[in-house]
Amino acid sequence: MGFLTRQRPTVGVDVGSAFVRVVALRRTRDGWSLVAAGEAPRNAPEDPADINAANVRATVHRLLDDLKLRRVSVAVAVPAGAAIVRRLSVPTDSLSDLARHVDFEAEQHLPFVPEEACVSYQVLDRRRRTANRSTDPTTLDVLLGAARRSEVAERASLVVGRGRRVGVADVEGIALANAFTLNYPDQCDSAWLVHVGHRSTVVSVIERGELTATRGVGLGAADDTNLKDLVAAIRQIAAVGNPERLFLSGGAWQAEGLSSRLGAEFGAPAEPFDPRRRIRTSAASRGADLVGPPFALAVGLALRGRRDA
Repeated sequence: MGFLTRQRPTVGVDVGSAFVRVVALRRTRDGWSLVAAGEAPRNAPEDPADINAANVRATVHRLLDDLKLRRVSVAVAVPAGAAIVRRLSVPTDSLSDLARHVDFEAEQHLPFVPEEACVSYQVLDRRRRTANRSTDPTTLDVLLGAARRSEVAERASLVVGRGRRVGVADVEGIALANAFTLNYPDQCDSAWLVHVGHRSTVVSVIERGELTATRGVGLGAADDTNLKDLVAAIRQIAAVGNPERLFLSGGAWQAEGLSSRLGAEFGAPAEPFDPRRRIRTSAASRGADLVGPPFALAVGLALRGRRDA
């Protein structure tokens, strides 16, 4: 790529149970800038398993058209409950053949046959190695994400077409962590990210600047959800210890009583996750005012290439 080449925006598409949200970012020498953002209701049926793929696909493409994001590569999310995430240490002498080495290690952890798997990974920040668990100079820490090919293909089918393709399928919890570490580099010592939707919740645990655990919870903050049950399910993800801070995001982050219940349970303040805290905006940024806590996952998806090997 030439120095004067204008990079295409990176686009994250979050297909939630109630809304589709899109964020387009562009990386510059000064950091990340917002190109466009938008949302549209998904008109999902009462039963979240009853997905009318054609209607969802039409909503996605209409929103991308409205934002003038036509011939782009898109990152989509694989639900946390459909993926596995593992932290691996691989020999540094395998850097020239890292992808093959990660595939080999992934086979040891997959709950299904390798032929059915889609595997992705990102190298954890080398600058943080001395502050974290891996202090061995002969190894490199890699975060592995894997899901069944059928699950990835289902998500990709909602986006492809009309000149658009899927460049990355990322795990929800990893995308959230990427959005957080970019926007809160000074507050990463001990934080839990709680992304609450209407039908499901994703929790990512950040320690010393890196993702250490992520899980999906089959409960959201819909009107019929008992928040006590949701908080109990979140507690089970990390039964020992409490975070220094909690950050709330997702379409249902403002559910009545949720913030106070989480704060009381974990003894830490629960505050809104601002996913554009360190992302530049300008008069040309479309939809900048929309980008609040519900857009955290879409921002993380758009950032997908930031820390890859």
